[in-house]
Amino acid sequence: MMPAGSLDADSVYGYCGYGVCNAPVVSRTRGIPTKDRCARGHTMPASATIKQRQTSYVCGFMFDPTGGLVVLVEKNRPAWQAGLLNGVGGKIEPQDATIHAAMAREFHEEAGVETQPADWEEFATLVGPDYKVHMLRTFSDDWHRVATQETEAVKWFPVSALRAGAYPIVDQLAYLVPLALAKRQLRLPIVFQDGEPDEARVA
Repeated sequence: MMPAGSLDADSVYGYCGYGVCNAPVVSRTRGIPTKDRCARGHTMPASATIKQRQTSYVCGFMFDPTGGLVVLVEKNRPAWQAGLLNGVGGKIEPQDATIHAAMAREFHEEAGVETQPADWEEFATLVGPDYKVHMLRTFSDDWHRVATQETEAVKWFPVSALRAGAYPIVDQLAYLVPLALAKRQLRLPIVFQDGEPDEARVA
């Protein structure tokens, strides 16, 4: 952390891109114009500063150990997802220390199964103009214990049936589920850029 006297804190000009921080970026370091600093003390290259606030989410897929079954939620909100299947997840909250902790919390709240943050691996990230969705996967014997806890039904589905088009799914599942099961040695997470704003907030 740089001494306070070396910082300009004239205005907020972006938001912290460090992990899930999202705190306002309030200063640039004098003499090092490529460094920004957020209100929580994180320093980062200017290129890592998010110029507008992003809403961050997690979306998780629990597979059985063979990868033949996956736990999904039947969405009733937002409107553009209503009636479609998606992974289990939600918004990252301030109390979540990491995206993995957020995923464990969301899965317990929605599916009733307790997992540990270390059980989850991020395999993809979807980044839009004002949002970021971290996609995570886990393989567990607890897939059969899932039970609906809130207003959206949580169930397990055969992966083969999903690939055959037997169920209505959000568009991204067509490539996210195969990617989560890919056996090739890929450098994860894979980042997808989306030019559209956060549809969840305008639906």
